[in-house]
Amino acid sequence: MISLLYVFFIFVAFMAIIGAVRGWAKETLVLFSALLALFIIVVLDQYVPVYKQIIAPTFTTHVVQQGDSCESVASSFNVPLRSLIAYNNLSPADCTLIPGGGLNIPKDTTRFFVNSFIVLFFAFFGYQTPMIKYFQAAARREKVRDAVLGAIAGGANGWLVIGTIWSFLHSSGYEYFDPVLVPPEIGTKIAERTADWILNMPPELIMHEPLIYFMIALAFGLVLIVYI
Repeated sequence: MISLLYVFFIFVAFMAIIGAVRGWAKETLVLFSALLALFIIVVLDQYVPVYKQIIAPTFTTHVVQQGDSCESVASSFNVPLRSLIAYNNLSPADCTLIPGGGLNIPKDTTRFFVNSFIVLFFAFFGYQTPMIKYFQAAARREKVRDAVLGAIAGGANGWLVIGTIWSFLHSSGYEYFDPVLVPPEIGTKIAERTADWILNMPPELIMHEPLIYFMIALAFGLVLIVYI
């Protein structure tokens, strides 16, 4: 069975190759489309009550055992630490668990499907970029530079799109995907590396206010300056 971490790198490499073929101009628009999708998800999650009801997680209860910590429980159930803290009204600075108490373990399966659809929808239309004559002419003159920059932008798109979907999948606890997709066995090196990489995926790094607002403003500013 192949680790999802290796699958992630395979997809990133594949999308980097696609980027080298397509060129940096087209790949940059895909990047902006993916950022727009993340921006929309944040806005819906923060300001649209109906959306919150649709993606509301289901919960299971975990009885706290002696020696349990927030980090160990989150790792055991493949739940982001920040979600565990938020849904149980715990303190991020001092996440202390009392043995015998109950913890709500969120399962964000509906959120995974809805948010993944939004990301893939915008990424799909980002890849439908029409031919831009100005950039076509420049690409013919500077093929190597265009291919290198395209590969970098394509790899970034792989991290942004595939990494986001993987992060959403991890937050859902891989529910409904067993035995095709299963979380890594707890305590193994691959589980530790996976946990580290999940913390460096777009939902953990950029889907926060006000950072996502600045990023989408910068993206649309670049569209106006470079493409129009």
